[in-house]
Amino acid sequence: ILYYNIQDPFVKVQPEHAGAPDPREVQNAWLSEVKMNGIVNRDRHIYSRMDRLVGGDVPPVIPVTEKGGQIVERYSSVAATRQLEELCTFVRGRMTEFGNRIMEGHMAVNPYMRDGRTGCDYCKFAAVCGFDKKTPGYTYRRLGDVEEQEIWDSVEKGGPAWQ
Repeated sequence: ILYYNIQDPFVKVQPEHAGAPDPREVQNAWLSEVKMNGIVNRDRHIYSRMDRLVGGDVPPVIPVTEKGGQIVERYSSVAATRQLEELCTFVRGRMTEFGNRIMEGHMAVNPYMRDGRTGCDYCKFAAVCGFDKKTPGYTYRRLGDVEEQEIWDSVEKGGPAWQ
């Protein structure tokens, strides 16, 4: 499950000497700019084959860091196959639940705020939803930090405990 920014970045690389920069340095700078966010299967057999050009090494564009052939958990975003299957089941269930609510006419305006950002910041439907924080009763849901294990526990149980 990866998110990729579709804008092709420009990278600046300083040549060591007069002339063109080292092509490998340019490629490495570009790869670090296009590194994807998200989560991948922690099975090395799977993630090491996610880029056919890499040839078995960890693709530099996925969120996995290895040291000595082992995943460095702190710098990686990985999950076991079972967890990913549970996540897919959880997401399908939530989508069905939200779809049913919409079909039943429940369309409350309920945007979030987290770290000073809101769900309204880039929304193209502000004119339609009518949310106005200056209107009494209109407030943002404040989202706090949730530990990763809390999320996985909730997914395993079938519902988010953090709502």
